Amino acid sequence: MPIGTCIDGPAKREPLLFSALLAQNFTGLLPVHAIVVCMAAYIETEGLRLRRKVRAVVLNEDGEVLLVRPHGYKEDEWTFAGGGVEDGESPVAAMRRELAEELDVGLEAEVTELPVTNRFIYSAEHKAKRSLDHDGQDAVMFACRIGKSTPIRLQVEEIAEARWFAANDAAQAFPVAKQRKIFRQCLDGLRHI
Repeated sequence: MPIGTCIDGPAKREPLLFSALLAQNFTGLLPVHAIVVCMAAYIETEGLRLRRKVRAVVLNEDGEVLLVRPHGYKEDEWTFAGGGVEDGESPVAAMRRELAEELDVGLEAEVTELPVTNRFIYSAEHKAKRSLDHDGQDAVMFACRIGKSTPIRLQVEEIAEARWFAANDAAQAFPVAKQRKIFRQCLDGLRHI
């Protein structure tokens, strides 16, 4: 396997495939850091087509959380920064690209994958209303640390607003109970890294 070859799916989700590929390729020719885990934009599982996504809990030095309000969200509804993984892109590369696109956060920002994923299936009504070609999303969650004084420039085509929240207030800003649960799991995950 040449350096930079992609392995479809993160190692934590497909450990047997990843372990088998490692066993086949570690003959002293490749350093451990030479294998990059990349993804396909969609996965097919259990009869569903899911869009692979990345989302970030963006934190500053005061422990505040930066949330975004995409166009189409109500004034008091917020979510994580992030977006879709492109074919052949690693989750970390996708997260860095999305942060750069949505917030103009530099590629040197500290980005750490969390031991949390967020999979959800759309209702038939939501799928039809948005004319979606997939059944739901499967998101890898990250933490990103930036300085509070870091300039943020929004991708105006997608993001209406971004705001720093105290962690406790951020949990209440999500419009869906599952997002609040994922946020709390991300904060718990941060304590273990």
